[in-house]
Amino acid sequence: MQFDAVGDSFAVSFAPDANASRSLSATLVYTLEGFSNGDADFRIDVQNTSSGAGNNALASFGVVAITPQPLLVNDADLAWDTFTNRTLSGQQVDFCARVDMGISEFATGAPRIQCNNTSFRYGVSAGETSSLNVTMSFGGAFDLAHNDISFDGFVVRFIDVGAAFGVRALAGVYNAVPEPVSLALALLGLMAIPAFRRRRA
Repeated sequence: MQFDAVGDSFAVSFAPDANASRSLSATLVYTLEGFSNGDADFRIDVQNTSSGAGNNALASFGVVAITPQPLLVNDADLAWDTFTNRTLSGQQVDFCARVDMGISEFATGAPRIQCNNTSFRYGVSAGETSSLNVTMSFGGAFDLAHNDISFDGFVVRFIDVGAAFGVRALAGVYNAVPEPVSLALALLGLMAIPAFRRRRA
């Protein structure tokens, strides 16, 4: 995932992780909304599409590697807390990822997102959405016109999962979100196909 211009947007999908009683899934959209003096302003839209038994709340998410690594990550949102280089994962998974940026909901004091820690009891409930704005500072020498910002590796953490109210972490994959101009051109191309076929007939 590479951001090289304001307006770039990518959606990260966390595919359904399901059993007989519940299904965990989510989509996060990262959009670069502004850049000035080495500071990149991102909007992050969070959608928890989980269902089934349990609360299945999306409590935290993270980016495993950011290049270049930001000097500072800040958010002005009261509902979310941003932290860097912390552990963000849960039990019943094969990884316990270190992240360059992690975000947890309603954290106070020291971040409480740790491996196999089930004490965190907040989050975006199943079927709900949330959004926040994050500023990453890369230093005044960083120029987006000649460089890009790269995100690699994504993880999301659910709590109160299923009837046992456990913890579960998932890895995600991303796709570029088409820009309005690109969508318009694609639609025009699709509309032209029937006319081309009629002319050939």
